Amino acid sequence: MIFYIATVILIILALYKYLVYHFNTFERLGIPGPKPTFFLGNLLEIRNKGQLQAIIDWRKEYGRIFGYFEGYTPVLSVSDPDLLKDVLVKDFENFQSRKPFPLAPRKSLGLFLENGHQWKRSRTLLTPAFSAGKLKQMFGIMNECTDHLLESMNKKAKSCKTLDIYDLFQCLTLDVIGRCAFGLRTNAQADDKDPFLINVRSLFSRLSKTMILPAVMLLPFLQYFVFAMKNIVVLFGMNPVVWIRMKMKEIIQIRREMGANASTFDLVQQMLFSKVKDGSSAFSEREIVAQSMTFLLAGYETTSTVLAFFSHVLAHNQSVQKKLFDEVDSTIGETEVNYENVKELPYFDMVFDEVCRLYPTASLFRKENKQQIKSFSFLPFGAGPRSCIGSRFAMLETKVAMVRVLKQFSFTPCAGSTKDIELDCRGAIVPKHGINVQIESRDKSAKISRYS
Repeated sequence: MIFYIATVILIILALYKYLVYHFNTFERLGIPGPKPTFFLGNLLEIRNKGQLQAIIDWRKEYGRIFGYFEGYTPVLSVSDPDLLKDVLVKDFENFQSRKPFPLAPRKSLGLFLENGHQWKRSRTLLTPAFSAGKLKQMFGIMNECTDHLLESMNKKAKSCKTLDIYDLFQCLTLDVIGRCAFGLRTNAQADDKDPFLINVRSLFSRLSKTMILPAVMLLPFLQYFVFAMKNIVVLFGMNPVVWIRMKMKEIIQIRREMGANASTFDLVQQMLFSKVKDGSSAFSEREIVAQSMTFLLAGYETTSTVLAFFSHVLAHNQSVQKKLFDEVDSTIGETEVNYENVKELPYFDMVFDEVCRLYPTASLFRKENKQQIKSFSFLPFGAGPRSCIGSRFAMLETKVAMVRVLKQFSFTPCAGSTKDIELDCRGAIVPKHGINVQIESRDKSAKISRYS
């Protein structure tokens, strides 16, 4: 009996010494950072402040390079432009892997989380789907989806001028992704009870609230237990994933029946019938579902957030909005927004860059000033081989929607609103309580022009 007690005590002491050694990693390396709590790391501060605010505070206190612990896992935060260039480009071969995401499946991760050969293969095969030619084909779909947005805004402007613009843009981006990625016509912009919209919103909401992620950060081995007991995931509110995956599989089956010559050019169609050199399918069904989920998760909330922030910035900066009106009116005028003229808006591009940086001064991104901005200090879409594959898609979608909105509506602040927005960080930086603005028709006698 004494032997067993002594053995247990020795094991506990050995574990204690190992954990002390582990949590002193950054201190031994001479890297500054917040002192981790034994066993919890810096999770409590992250949980209390939110990850975004915690990292901002640590950056101010410890400088451009610091280390902290997400539970057991050590994290090195780098915001030095020169070092970022080394990591993202020069020494990419040594830093090409993404940080593992807790609870992500070990197979068919999707492009964002894939590493090594699997990532290289997927990136090579998917890159043609976002070529200039493919974007041109998708442009018409984006414009059609924006028709529905303008109709909704027109109704809202007549019934009540104040609206949550973030809510409207979420419906728009889901509509665009549904059409461009899956060939799926959602009814998200007309019906807030649309099943696809409900499940996607539920997924993002529950991802930010579930307690599984902090638990797995604390004890990484728990993820294997969760995978073995998949029903636990449903109990903790992750069931929208199951619904969305089933929907993806339905779409894939329909596409198989339609065949390779179907008159669709969405992402699923391209993946389903793309071939490798030996003539075999480039993607398995599981991989197609994973890549589709990745595109949905990456494109839904990010683009809608940029559009909402854009609207908020214009509402609180009337001089900037006036300059955009002038540019849109003089460049596009009464003609339809098309793939060519939407690219001839330099001031719009400046404001877009500023919105991605969250509210800097308007002059910062002028052409003459861009040359003075240090390389790798502004990376809205990342940089290097792992930069966002859909960046041009996102920028085009943003331009189509916002330019057409600006042709017909103006934004003003709501009573009592301020420039500062309470933010929530759940993968993307999003407004915590939506974004309310007032909208007015620029020409109250004008009818909503539709894309044809």
